[in-house]
Amino acid sequence: MAIVPWLASAQTTYLYDGFNYAEGALATVSGGAWTGGWDSVGVTSPGLVYPGLSAVGNKASTGAGGVGGGKFYMMPTGFSAMNSTVWISFLAKADTSAGADWSGVSTFNGESAESLFLGNPGGQGGASRYWGAHVYNVMGDPGVPDGPQISPISVDNQIFAVAKIVNGASSANLTLWVNPSVESEPTLGDALLTGTVGRIPFDRVRIAGSSDGVVNYDELRVGDSYFAVVPEPTTIALLGLGGLALTLLRRRN
Repeated sequence: MAIVPWLASAQTTYLYDGFNYAEGALATVSGGAWTGGWDSVGVTSPGLVYPGLSAVGNKASTGAGGVGGGKFYMMPTGFSAMNSTVWISFLAKADTSAGADWSGVSTFNGESAESLFLGNPGGQGGASRYWGAHVYNVMGDPGVPDGPQISPISVDNQIFAVAKIVNGASSANLTLWVNPSVESEPTLGDALLTGTVGRIPFDRVRIAGSSDGVVNYDELRVGDSYFAVVPEPTTIALLGLGGLALTLLRRRN
């Protein structure tokens, strides 16, 4: 029997949350999967969608009711971002009522050591609000950018963000794509941001925002490859067809 190439290569998704919970406080309705932090992050409906991307459930919203908040999701036991390649993806969109403050998805190495921020840094470019990234020098490594890296994409626009972290012995290569195709891994030429930065270790992920407006996040994934964080519905469909074919073959035999 022939082996389809994309089936032969193993891919690991370390974290996935489509926020398929009832509406309410995220820490409560997630059964404690999201903990710590401060104040509240809510679950609201409907969820965010992106063409060709599998999506379920509702979405996480920061700043609901004028109250900012942040919650952590612990990475699984045995996970390590050091000296490895890690991918992160998520959907995000600010409500039109959002102000000029900050909101985003961050990686942390411990509850107080933020290593990477992806989202709206806030207060950059005057009153404008843009999606971007900020790397923190938590490991004392060289090459950390001076301040947030700003993109030309307004926070009012929904984005599908995909970040690739390649951690080395003393630095990391960080690449960020916005709205890439789900059909194939994007190229460096299509990246919004790319560069050598300080290492980006983390053992947890945080969704957080200030109290100035509501920003929504959905379909959060952390994995070891592009297709571990960008699962294709066509791939799922092919797997289903393969299973059906095997079932029919067994029945014939």
